[in-house]
Amino acid sequence: MDVIDAVRDLAAIEVDACDHLGVRRALGLVRQVEGWLASVTAAAVRRGEVLHAGGVGGDMSTALQREAGLSKRDAREAVARADVLAGAPGLADALAAGDVSTAHVDTYRRAVEHSPALAGRVDDLVVAAGRLSPAEFAEHCKRAALVDEPEQTAEKRFERQRRSTRVKTWIDEATGMYKLFGEFDPETGEKLFTVLEQRVEAMFHDAHPATAPADPLARQAHLRGLALADLVNSHTPSVGAPRAQLIVMIDLDTLLRALHERSVIDLAHGGTLPASVVRRMACEADVIPVVLGGDSVVLDVGRARRLATADQRRAAMVMHPTCVVPSCAVPFHQTQMHHLGFWARDGGSTDLGTQAPVCIGHHGDVHAGRITITMDPVTRAVEVRDRLGTLLERAPGPPGRRPK
Repeated sequence: MDVIDAVRDLAAIEVDACDHLGVRRALGLVRQVEGWLASVTAAAVRRGEVLHAGGVGGDMSTALQREAGLSKRDAREAVARADVLAGAPGLADALAAGDVSTAHVDTYRRAVEHSPALAGRVDDLVVAAGRLSPAEFAEHCKRAALVDEPEQTAEKRFERQRRSTRVKTWIDEATGMYKLFGEFDPETGEKLFTVLEQRVEAMFHDAHPATAPADPLARQAHLRGLALADLVNSHTPSVGAPRAQLIVMIDLDTLLRALHERSVIDLAHGGTLPASVVRRMACEADVIPVVLGGDSVVLDVGRARRLATADQRRAAMVMHPTCVVPSCAVPFHQTQMHHLGFWARDGGSTDLGTQAPVCIGHHGDVHAGRITITMDPVTRAVEVRDRLGTLLERAPGPPGRRPK
């Protein structure tokens, strides 16, 4: 279907009267039209740059702001996107056809900036982008870069990150608020994030303070601020000081031998570390290695002898990097473990086979009866249905920490 047909079909749809399938079809057509518009914008930017180089016309970033009504930031993104598409015609064709979105293109651009060797795999990456969501494609690019990048290069980057760790502090003259801005290497940052999450859970598990905002994102930011203050206000915090733990997910072959095509090295919040650093850290008491088999099956969770609540969360985090609802990209550390019903009854036991991470939004939908989530306890295949029993989404099993 060309873009003219797509626009015609989209114009004929009465969106307010659509059922679930109709809405999905409309969104698919929107993606196709938006992809074509983005490709035209990129072509116009490239042509404008050629004319500007010849002394005709002005700067394209300014032109995009004035003529296309883009913000300064969006104009810069459009110019950068056009430059990338000029060197990747296959990606440009996929965008024009609506097979990929501008989010895929921007993800590819950032990945190549981080690991230039990926530009040589653009054709394979275009194929992957066509079947993955932008978030999944970002993970795919990260893993592709992990395999292509020499371990020595990764170690040098980690050392640069350690040298760049810093915190800036200042007082806002208008509000009188004390402000902090920090940048941390992956090892330090992961420990800091984990301690804050543990403090928030310990302090506010049962009730939120009256000062907490109603907006979920603003509320979490507020609770993290109170948790940080609690950690520094005294040597004996109100709930007891947690030890900083670093959870590293790594496949067995990479841990014991070397990087390979299906290597997995992940931190809980999405970062990564050089394999050599992980091997060194695996001997430390405050590092919990979660070792995976070839199909992202959890082989071992730290030094635990039997499953406990914390170990269940670690194992679930490996198998479900995001909310268990297939289309939901909310990361695991922003979800809650929910006891799900499933096709084969478990006799009332509460174990890993009955639990899965669910984001706050979908958790509310479940308890309000708007959706039902079922999961097979063995394969962890998931089905999501509406209140009438209509199948909305299905996934054959957890995505796991593995290349897509």
